[in-house]
Parts: sequence; C-alpha cells; structure tokens
Amino acid sequence: MDKNNVLDFVGREDISDALTALLKAGTQQLISQAVEAELQDLLAQHSEYRTSDDKMGGGAQRILAPV
Repeated sequence: MDKNNVLDFVGREDISDALTALLKAGTQQLISQAVEAELQDLLAQHSEYRTSDDKMGGGAQRILAPV
C-alpha cells in the first residue's frame, strides 16, 4: 500500500482561491491585533515612567530600546 494523503506544499504561495485569500487575510489581521494588544499591555505596565519634563514614554523607551 503506497497510498497516502500527504499533500505537497511546494508552490503554496501561488494558491489564489477565495478561501485561501480569506484565511490569509484573517490570519494577518489576528496576528496584527495580537501584537498591538501585547504592545498596549507592555506600555500600560510601564506608563508610570516619565521623562524629565513629565511626559510619558521614558519607561517605554528604556524597555523597547534595542540592545
């Protein structure tokens, strides 16, 4: 028995049916919303940090600064 139901995904970027496009767009939107929510949560956790002139952002700049 050499039958199997494994699909070959080579060239999957070229699939252009409506369902795949809908799923791809929905997935991208969900990921974007999740990243935005995580960022807002991070900024809220550190909102008490202020710059020397009492503006928000001092803490976020320290936390999110590249290492």
